[in-house]
Amino acid sequence: MDEFDAVLNLEADLIAEGHARGVEHGRSDGFNEGYAYGKAEGQQLGAELSACDGRTAMLLAVFEQRPLLSSERLLKTLVAVRSLLSRLKIDSEDDTCVELVNEIRAKMRMLDILLRPQRHIGMHTASTLTTTDLAF
Repeated sequence: MDEFDAVLNLEADLIAEGHARGVEHGRSDGFNEGYAYGKAEGQQLGAELSACDGRTAMLLAVFEQRPLLSSERLLKTLVAVRSLLSRLKIDSEDDTCVELVNEIRAKMRMLDILLRPQRHIGMHTASTLTTTDLAF
């Protein structure tokens, strides 16, 4: 009777063994894929933050040499970005890293707006001109 029980349980044993191998294979592949994805994302984030660091350092150096080119709001934003970058700890296990990166991105968008050239023509800004204002 034991031989027949072994034959009857063979299917269940093979299913259990296949499941165990599949779980192990999934863990291994999942780890490898996650590592590759994390590395790629980390490299992109590092490049972005390095660009922010370099850009703010360069702008602060230029405005130090030529203070008339800057405004108080622009300098305040630059200093805020530098402060946020210095507080950033990549190996942090809490969500402060994500929050700081989002704040840095927001400040950099603000810098883009503040550095955008203002187009003034006479007493009108370019956005309020009508076609009659440009008559020759």
